[in-house]
Amino acid sequence: MNAHFALVIAILSEVIGTPALKACDGFSRFWPSLIVAAGYGLALIIGISWLVFRQALARFARHLWIPLTIAGGIVLNVFSKASTR
Repeated sequence: MNAHFALVIAILSEVIGTPALKACDGFSRFWPSLIVAAGYGLALIIGISWLVFRQALARFARHLWIPLTIAGGIVLNVFSKASTR
């Protein structure tokens, strides 16, 4: 499997699983809970296998993961509707 394709699959599965967290209502609803488990499980499996087998993605990802993480934190803080006061 191409390392970039694996990264895209992991990101998409996490993006699908994250909105299902709200829909699962504390894991009391079956189908949204199953979507959360499958989405995060797939992302975790791909991430661990990428780390274990040292895919060629490392050169590409190591230069982008810190800026993307910082950008994600900024976006969440700037555009969040939750009040901190």
